[in-house]
Amino acid sequence: MNKHWPIPVFILLSFFCNPTLGTFAVFAGSSKIDSLLAVLKSAPEDSNKVKTLIALSWQVIHIGKYPEGSQYCYRAFNLSKKINFLPGVGQSLSNLGIIHDYKGEIPKALLFYTLALKINKKAGDSNGMAEAFNNLGVISVNTGDYRKAREYFLKAVQLREGILENFRRHPESFQNELKRTLKATAASLNNLGLISKLEGNYPKALEYFYKSLKLKEETGDKMGIAGTLSNLGSLYRQQGDMDKALEYMKESLKIDMELGIKLDIAMAYNNIGLINSYKGEDSVALRYYGMACGMMEELSDKTNRAKTLINMGVIYEKQENYPKSLDCYMNSLILSESSGNKMVMSGALHNIGVFYMKNRMNVPAKESLFTALDYCTRSLNIAKEINSPEVIKEVEKSVSAIYEKLAVDDPSGKKEHLANSLLHFRAYIAARDSLLNEANIKKITRMESELEYSKKEIAIKLEQEKEKAVSEAESRRQNVFIIFAVSCLFFAGIVALVVYRNFRKTKAANLLIARQKNEIERQKLDMTDSIEYAGIIQGAMLPAPEEFNRLFPEAFILFKPKDIVSGDFYWITQPPKPPEGGTYYSPTPSFEGHFGIASQNPPSGGRGAVLLAVCDCTGHGVPGAFMSMLCNALLNETVNDNGITKPDKIFDSVRSGIISALKQKDKTGGSEDGMDGSLLKLLINQDGCTTAEITTANNPVYVISKGLISEIKPDRFPVGIYAGDFSPFTLHTLSLQKGDMIYITTDGYEDQIGGPKMKKFKSDKLREIFVSISFRPAHEQKEILEKAFQEWKGNGEQTDDVTVIGIRI
Repeated sequence: MNKHWPIPVFILLSFFCNPTLGTFAVFAGSSKIDSLLAVLKSAPEDSNKVKTLIALSWQVIHIGKYPEGSQYCYRAFNLSKKINFLPGVGQSLSNLGIIHDYKGEIPKALLFYTLALKINKKAGDSNGMAEAFNNLGVISVNTGDYRKAREYFLKAVQLREGILENFRRHPESFQNELKRTLKATAASLNNLGLISKLEGNYPKALEYFYKSLKLKEETGDKMGIAGTLSNLGSLYRQQGDMDKALEYMKESLKIDMELGIKLDIAMAYNNIGLINSYKGEDSVALRYYGMACGMMEELSDKTNRAKTLINMGVIYEKQENYPKSLDCYMNSLILSESSGNKMVMSGALHNIGVFYMKNRMNVPAKESLFTALDYCTRSLNIAKEINSPEVIKEVEKSVSAIYEKLAVDDPSGKKEHLANSLLHFRAYIAARDSLLNEANIKKITRMESELEYSKKEIAIKLEQEKEKAVSEAESRRQNVFIIFAVSCLFFAGIVALVVYRNFRKTKAANLLIARQKNEIERQKLDMTDSIEYAGIIQGAMLPAPEEFNRLFPEAFILFKPKDIVSGDFYWITQPPKPPEGGTYYSPTPSFEGHFGIASQNPPSGGRGAVLLAVCDCTGHGVPGAFMSMLCNALLNETVNDNGITKPDKIFDSVRSGIISALKQKDKTGGSEDGMDGSLLKLLINQDGCTTAEITTANNPVYVISKGLISEIKPDRFPVGIYAGDFSPFTLHTLSLQKGDMIYITTDGYEDQIGGPKMKKFKSDKLREIFVSISFRPAHEQKEILEKAFQEWKGNGEQTDDVTVIGIRI
């Protein structure tokens, strides 16, 4: 490698196979979509229609049409529930998980995969269970838990081998199922190969890849062949054989282009770019990276775009375009934190650390080195957490170099810096030798296994001799026992008659209790399932993270329901604009959230507005969830249908809607349900300042400007019926400057019982935290708030639903 090569960390996109639709369909492109649409038009409401909908979702997901894929999944889900077709329920949940997985929304993907596994177990669907285990394995890889990922992939392979054994006994009856299961088994073998590669076990990785490739060639699985060819290219690249690596990568790209799978094409572009960068052909590499990044952005693929951005940053740094290089690394870090991919996060942090170690921005040397040390230490902690030997080795080497430089630029701590440098250099050598001596380790392991086998043989012989002696002694005792047994037999018979009569009575009582217990458990399971489905629906109503991030780039959401479903919810919309404003907003909510999407961006220098509400409905759990859905609908109706955009008028209208919907006839009779909440309208002025219009009921809003906190006092009555006079809601208007922080919260956080004296957290303590964290990045603020809440709660139960949103202007 060129001696001026700046960064030791490179990211290669790995193809983890995710064959969620092995049961119902295979990928076949646009002609298959047209064929399925034709079938769907005349299909009756039965299981075949469910299979068609799921097959359609699979097709459109793989060409990047995620909203359309979601619609087909939800239609399949609802129909499966209606006709009680459990495999369809499991498959539609699995495909919804894939959509969120591809979009980098790891928590939502994990929820859907876990629910799919539960449903498939209930249905006794071994194929569905294997698919769920495979998908959970992919999630574990993305979060850095390779041990758990290996367990999931092995479970998937074991289940499929059991299925294959049955199919092979009756090949004439299961010809199509046999082929699909072979393809799915190949996918899980491919994933086991990738785990072995990530753990540094290259021979085992090669073994798994070739087993996977053989099965895929037997079944004609072109998409799977392309993925495994890419992984083989990755393996050869890591072993330094660039020509062979490029040959495999281009063969993989050729198949991807034939199939027209955008995500795989984008990943192939990245991998070919990486090999060209290793060969010193930077301009060619940048061209491939640019094509990959563009396609990944179009597909909303945060994880893989983060990987490609690191690779682009490496080349820009090599070309001494330092601002652009640092921008790539920082954007990669933001995307990887958002998607929860720890491997990429560690790589981005390491590259930023080395960037500052080399002092690319010409800041004071000591300051630059301490910044470098902070980033590299965070990278090392994550690398150790996910047990990635390759990354640990490189980061240990970088940390050692940073301490060595600090010994020169920070003489006051020279002795300590040199000691730390030596410590990390030794750790680097240990990690390097661990990878280099893999063959010796395997030899020792084999010898240990043989020795263990010899020990077991000796132990077995000793045990056999012992059993023989015991057997002879037992034979002598047996003769005595027979005589005694005959004597007791007569008396035992009399006792048995008495016991038998009592046994029949007890058995009848136990059967009645067992039937009652089973009925209670069945009812409980049905109730839990229903609540979990309600949680899915309620989660879909909340604003999508990407839309929230688009509207508020520097912000966080801390949302912790007490139960599966919640009485808290948050709501965002961009209200309609009058025709003279030049921009129109659609009042129709998107399928995944409740946003009106602008038909065009607001004109430069114009005036845009965003409405944000954080609400706490009466109760929590199922009752609170019903109220939250009603209030969410009333907010949408008030703004999007009726065109009311002033926060005080919106709450006035929602209050009337709640009273009407719940038939709250007077202040003392009927239901007293309603909601507390805060509603903000943020307007961007022509001079770039932001005006906030705020109405809040029972929950204060906090604003921090230049370290000073101010509180927007709430109206002391709810949005709904109450015993006092019906006063109109108050409208607060204030001007905000760039850098100001706004915090909107329900009362769940401050009302949490905990601490050494088991008391409420209180609002004063919460305000202190807001002031202390207001200068930090949004994601760090969220982490601090979560940690403080958990420490206060301890092992106790969560008292109420918790919602805190922070926005930097």
